[in-house]
Amino acid sequence: MNKINLIWEIILNQLEKGFVSDPNDPGGATKYGISARSYPKLDIENLTADQAKEIFIKDFFNPIYAHKWLSINQDLMALHLSAFAFHASVKQSVKAIQKSLNLSINSTLIVDGVMGPKTIQIIDSVTESVFHEKNIMAKTEGFIQSYYTSCANFKDYAKGWLNRLAQINKSF
Repeated sequence: MNKINLIWEIILNQLEKGFVSDPNDPGGATKYGISARSYPKLDIENLTADQAKEIFIKDFFNPIYAHKWLSINQDLMALHLSAFAFHASVKQSVKAIQKSLNLSINSTLIVDGVMGPKTIQIIDSVTESVFHEKNIMAKTEGFIQSYYTSCANFKDYAKGWLNRLAQINKSF
């Protein structure tokens, strides 16, 4: 199974639910991780898993991974960043990896949330080392958790969001 399918299966079967319409959720009605707020013209309630997968690949996975380093075997990092992009935004996900790289290897990336050539170059330079990969992944998880705790509605969704991080780590 290729990386996109593997990640999608984990997101679909372990992280996201079917149709949910929580009045306290700023995203509004959501199904398979696709929210009415982000896709106001979609019929969320009748969205199929295949349609959700197409959106996930086009709008969340490809903006981060449509680069050379996709072929590198970093399934856990790819899952974390894809799931976080799906949950928070591509920009927040890329910011998390940029901050992690700056802290882990003293890089000087501008934390702008853009997966540009400099970010990709630095990722490529450290992916050969298991130590660097684990160090960067731990810091990335920390930035994701920090993002969640900074959200105004964290107290309402804390358990689910933190369980999401733990579930991702159990997936591999």
